[in-house]
Amino acid sequence: MVIWLGLLGFQVWSTNVGQAYSLTPAEVDAAITRMNVYPRQAAKMGYLLEVKREGQIVNRIIGNFFTAIDLNEYFGQRLPIVLFIPTMIGLYFVVWEKRWRMMLVMFVISIGVMAVIGPYGKYGPVLILGFIWGLIGIGLGKTLKVI
Repeated sequence: MVIWLGLLGFQVWSTNVGQAYSLTPAEVDAAITRMNVYPRQAAKMGYLLEVKREGQIVNRIIGNFFTAIDLNEYFGQRLPIVLFIPTMIGLYFVVWEKRWRMMLVMFVISIGVMAVIGPYGKYGPVLILGFIWGLIGIGLGKTLKVI
C-alpha cells in the first residue's frame, strides 16, 4: 500500500496536468473542421462536442482511459512480449482469488487516475507499470509453484 501511494504521488508529480489538457493548434483546427461537418440542425451539438472546453476534456479523459488500458502501450515497447503470458496468469489470480482484492481495487483506482491526469508523464505510465510487474511476479510465482 505504501509503495502504491509512493508510485501514485510520483506519477502525479511527474505529469504536467496543465499541459495534458491544453490543445495544440492542429487539434483546435481539427475540432473546428469536425464541427463544420455537423448538419445545421445539429450545429449546437457539434459546438458542445467539438469546441466547448468541457467536451474536449471529456474526449481527452476517454482517450487517456483507453491509452492506459491498451496492452500494446506496455508490451513490445516497454516490456518484452514474452512477459505477456505471466501477466495474464497473474491477472487471472488477482481477479479470482479473494486475497488479492485490495490489489485489484488499487489497480482500478490507478486506471482512473491515469485517465484523469494522462499516461504521458515525464517517466511514462509508472503507476500502471508497477502493477504489471506485480502481475508478472504473481503469474511466475503461481506457474513455478505448479511446476
